[in-house]
Amino acid sequence: MEASIDAEMESSLREDMWRALSLEIGNPLYLDDFQYSPHLDGYSRAFGPELIVSIFSENIPALPHLLFMRSALVKSACIGKVARGEPTFAPLYLKTIEEIDPKMAQCMAVLYWQGGEEEIEATLFGQADAVVLFGGVETCRSLLEKIPRRIKTLVHGHRLGFGVIGRKRMNHQELERLAEEVALDCSMFDQQACLAPHVYYLEEGGEISPKEFCQAIAVAMERLNQRMPRGRISSGEASTIHQLRATY
Repeated sequence: MEASIDAEMESSLREDMWRALSLEIGNPLYLDDFQYSPHLDGYSRAFGPELIVSIFSENIPALPHLLFMRSALVKSACIGKVARGEPTFAPLYLKTIEEIDPKMAQCMAVLYWQGGEEEIEATLFGQADAVVLFGGVETCRSLLEKIPRRIKTLVHGHRLGFGVIGRKRMNHQELERLAEEVALDCSMFDQQACLAPHVYYLEEGGEISPKEFCQAIAVAMERLNQRMPRGRISSGEASTIHQLRATY
């Protein structure tokens, strides 16, 4: 949990946020006032959505901060619904924001309701100017049916991450460090985020074989497990993992 939160927060430093704004709209000052645009040879200004509504998933503990921070960057109010399996981080995060900047905190809210509450969802989506969804395929598909087509909607559904390692990196000198990096990437967020690869493609022809590299990863994973153990899983998940291991 601690490692996940630290990893998420590292992406929200001032320099990173400013860079993200610059990449999206060119000049972040467009959000403050009319600014001269050399591309248009005139003045331009940008406006964020008045209200952003987000439905959070439970697989990444610190995920909600991205929506709240990015909404604040474009001067938008944000309402987020927490997941039943992870209702803790978002309220604590907003409490911290309130302690630092009460005025800013007034533009943010976190709610919870049982998924499928038609009246609540219809009211909230109807008032939104933009909606951001996180969740599985079925969850996102169900929610999309309730969102008016006029509303800009971004969907972060199920994704599968993968990695590629070329033969030049498959050498004895880099083996231990590379195996540790792969182990960390795969273990982050209990491998439930798209950033945590489920598959690696290894190029043959290097100093070490793919089999040797896999053996090094196994050692690195075991070592990492001592300081960053896997979170609790359900009996169903444990059964699925057991079956997959037996298959392969």
